[in-house]
Amino acid sequence: DGRPIERGAITFLPADGQGPAAGGEIRDGRYRGDDLTPGAKIVQIEAFDDIPYARSSEEAAQQAEAAMRGGGAGAGAAKAAAIPPNAEGNNATIEVKPGAQTLDFHLKPPAAGR
Repeated sequence: DGRPIERGAITFLPADGQGPAAGGEIRDGRYRGDDLTPGAKIVQIEAFDDIPYARSSEEAAQQAEAAMRGGGAGAGAAKAAAIPPNAEGNNATIEVKPGAQTLDFHLKPPAAGR
């Protein structure tokens, strides 16, 4: 949606299934992949959103009630996947060339009905 991923992970899998996977952590829209071998790779990108979790049974009851009404929840956070695997551009096959390079990925929401 045009925003950089604040926290997440990127993985480069060999498209032919031969050889090691490589990748790294995404922080503030940036990542570094040091052990990438050249060749065709399938790129998997994950981002994590904060979701609230209850810190007490009372807060859990309040969150459950709010969820039933369609409302939000309380403080604290766990992580939830923010990019669906079928987002346009996710799980795409790209060509990694030898040497240092910059690879940017611009994902889009999945097409309707996918």
